[in-house]
Amino acid sequence: MLKPARFFGLVCCLLMAAVSGAHAQELLADGDFEGQDLPWVVSAVPGSNVTLFSQNSPFDYPYPIGSSSLELVDDDSEDEFPSLRQHFSGPAATILLSFDFKAPLSANNSSWSIAWESQDGVPAFFFAVGGQDGSSLELNDQVKIAALAANKWYHLQAYAEVARHLVEGFVVGENGQRADFHGGFSTNTASQLNSVYISDGTPQRNEILLLDNLVSRRFLVDSMIDALGEQVLNWLGSTNVVLQSTPVLTSNTQWSTIPTTDNKFTNTLSGSAQFFRLFHP
Repeated sequence: MLKPARFFGLVCCLLMAAVSGAHAQELLADGDFEGQDLPWVVSAVPGSNVTLFSQNSPFDYPYPIGSSSLELVDDDSEDEFPSLRQHFSGPAATILLSFDFKAPLSANNSSWSIAWESQDGVPAFFFAVGGQDGSSLELNDQVKIAALAANKWYHLQAYAEVARHLVEGFVVGENGQRADFHGGFSTNTASQLNSVYISDGTPQRNEILLLDNLVSRRFLVDSMIDALGEQVLNWLGSTNVVLQSTPVLTSNTQWSTIPTTDNKFTNTLSGSAQFFRLFHP
């Protein structure tokens, strides 16, 4: 069984127990929807609903598999309802994010919107589950990320950076198909990221959406000790977010990139100390 211990950016393999309070780097609360009191501001109209549902995503990172997800039921008249919003614990300029979703394909060319908002409440970027054809996943209604299969779970991870208005990442289906994507923000006025807003993205009626394991965090790496006593590092992001290491920290530290797959690394490096960091060029 893995024992979690989370770290911000930099990790030393000999100093894991010395770091504490890193849960504060999580910008959203109850993103796994396992709590009974949702810390989200929910808006609904008659015929729509937002409620916990007794089905869980099969993906087990960054949250372990639980017992529930969030069910969103659309009405057939109002744009943007139902909706839910949660503000971050503090503004952020660079984040790693992820979420899982399951939605039947729609014959109405309709979609759900999962948006990360800027300081003025305007979507900085958003993912359209359903897309313009009712059967795709899109970024900002501009970049088609992948075609979606009916009644299948998907897991999305991404890196978002305000300075370059950059969003990139990948989505993988429960049967293993993966698609990478690269895009920009939907607005050029964003100076920080402040909240997540989930809503009915089109006037047409959407099919029921299941949402799970919604995460927004700062540039953070998870460090765990596995059953063999080895240090395992996990992180969210894209193929361009890489893990680097160095045996010593100086004013002129030389970092080496470690080849990895699936945003995961088991530390087998030798030496008296080894420091790790996440890096995006």
